[in-house]
Amino acid sequence: MKFKSIILLGVAFLAAGCASTPRSEKISEAWYEPRGELVGEPSAIAPARAEDILPKPESLPEFTASSRMTIIEQESLDSPLPERSGEHLYCQAFAALDGGDQVKARMLLRKALWELDHDDPLRPSAAMGLARLYYFEGNYGSAIALLTRSGVKPAGVEAYFLADLYRAQADYSNAVDTYLGMVGGMDEIARDELHARIRRMIDRMGRATLSEFAASRPFTPEGGYATLRLSRWLMASGREVEAEPMLGRVAFIFSGSPMGESAEKLLVRQRGIRNVRPGNIGVLLPLSDRLAPFGKKVLHGILLGSRLFGADTSGHEQKQNQITLQIADSGGDPLKSAEAVIDLATRGVVGIIGPLKGEAAQAAAEAARMMGVPLVTVTPTGGFEGDGVFRLYLREEDEVDRLVAHAVETLDIRRFAILAPDNEAGRRYRKLFWDSVVEHGAEIAGASLFEASENITLETPIHKLTGIYGLKGAELRERFETERRAELEKQKSLLMALGIALGEAEAGLDDAEKEFAKYEPEPQVDFTGVFLPVSSLTAGQLAPQLPYYDVNDVVLLGIRSWNYSALTKVGKRYVRGSHFPVEWTVDSEEGAAFATAFEEAYGHAPGVLEAYGYDAVQLILDIAAELEVMGRTELQRGLEIVWAKPAVTGPLTTHPGGEIASEPKLMKVVGRKIVPATNGKEARQ
Repeated sequence: MKFKSIILLGVAFLAAGCASTPRSEKISEAWYEPRGELVGEPSAIAPARAEDILPKPESLPEFTASSRMTIIEQESLDSPLPERSGEHLYCQAFAALDGGDQVKARMLLRKALWELDHDDPLRPSAAMGLARLYYFEGNYGSAIALLTRSGVKPAGVEAYFLADLYRAQADYSNAVDTYLGMVGGMDEIARDELHARIRRMIDRMGRATLSEFAASRPFTPEGGYATLRLSRWLMASGREVEAEPMLGRVAFIFSGSPMGESAEKLLVRQRGIRNVRPGNIGVLLPLSDRLAPFGKKVLHGILLGSRLFGADTSGHEQKQNQITLQIADSGGDPLKSAEAVIDLATRGVVGIIGPLKGEAAQAAAEAARMMGVPLVTVTPTGGFEGDGVFRLYLREEDEVDRLVAHAVETLDIRRFAILAPDNEAGRRYRKLFWDSVVEHGAEIAGASLFEASENITLETPIHKLTGIYGLKGAELRERFETERRAELEKQKSLLMALGIALGEAEAGLDDAEKEFAKYEPEPQVDFTGVFLPVSSLTAGQLAPQLPYYDVNDVVLLGIRSWNYSALTKVGKRYVRGSHFPVEWTVDSEEGAAFATAFEEAYGHAPGVLEAYGYDAVQLILDIAAELEVMGRTELQRGLEIVWAKPAVTGPLTTHPGGEIASEPKLMKVVGRKIVPATNGKEARQ
């Protein structure tokens, strides 16, 4: 890698040295690509060609018309060096490089610079050649001193080279100054690239250098960026009081720019951190739009779990004013949700619960990260968790895996069929179920999608699963002959048992061609479990179609959305024996205590949204109980390490991505009731 970087640098220098007017070229030209990293470590490997270090004498218009190469040919490099003009020494240096003698070339170039006048047009090429030799020797300091004291003002490629030398010396302030001197005359793309390099230099500055650099140029974009960097470091070091005035200056000076907006956001975040009050929990739910009924369900669970009623589900008295809930309405709107998060964080909440809707939760998550406040969302939509944002919800992969494990291990089902709606959710559930079945050592007999519409018919999907869809010609006749032979054997066996002659039985059968004319093939049902990932109402409507199309004696398997009375009211006897996962049941100790306390408080039974709200606030309170004082950092760390915590929807465990996953429970339909499924072997009816 070192050799490659050196050769690339040499190619750039060659192009600069051989051009007719090398210092008039623009930096944005394609022949130079600015490097994004520091100059490499010193290397003993030099370019193979002399012109990669020093431009050929004949390529320089600054030379006189005298015969340069003749001078080189007439004089031996081993002979004592006579006194001669600077251009003669330059030619000798090139010849030395061409012969691989870098040490002698360096000596000759130093003497050439001594002989050349300060205004000699050959002087810049000689100085750059000597600087390159210093570079290849790892002598960055000498190269910098040469370029800054020789009277040569580097420009273009030479300026980039000088800036890289400063970078190699970790002199980032001078590197930035050198880069800034090159901005004039650049096109927009080259200027943007250069500013990006300048920001990287500022990022590498130490604290003392950063402070000095920021103070020396407060009204420049570079100084503002350095101040912003310094403010972040002060905040991370617990010196927020020092950081706030700096952020205020950047926000004021660069108002309306992205940098000013960043400073303003940090300032708002810092004020929120300063105002944090342990025990203050934010609640952000849809309380006024079409999702208001669902938001209120979660709020009821949060209010119960917050122990503001004076006792928890265990009946233990709680200290009054232990926590304060600051409730905000998300309205189900992303912008309103983000603004509410900022407002709650500014008011000093330790953490926030909510919202429900996917887009609103996404916007709230971004605002929460900006403000540094932990957020526990309660939404089926994922993909935005992590970095202080958590999602408390039953994961679909856990839901399906628990169902398949129960079907294989408890119900002893080995072959499954999948009937799924042809939409995003249906295809996702189909994949999850298929993968889980294979993982548990069972088989998928077939999978078929159906159109998700109001009037769903399963005729075609079922015919595909049972092998009778699209049978024609020879296939249909082969199926007919097979079934007819089987029927004949069955009838013969029966007649023989009754003492009737076989000839009489065969004579009484209809003609085969007449039978074929009205023949309908029988479905081949080689599976005993059918996965149907739809709602409870749709499942109840579709279940009767299975026996109608001759699919009998199978177990229906569903998803969490089956846990509603519509399943049994609509499906009736056709859904008996069905199994599906749920988030919680009253069958567990935590579930029973929660259900009892909720009914006492509200006068009706709770649902799953109430359970999620209850668990979310209980989770925060349990973390707080383990700490004397809980701030936002402590809460985030506590939420990151939740492991098998007992809860209504639990046990709860936080996955690395920020998902607080619950443990699914299994339910089954017995008669017209939905009851917890047992752990032992069960019959399939």
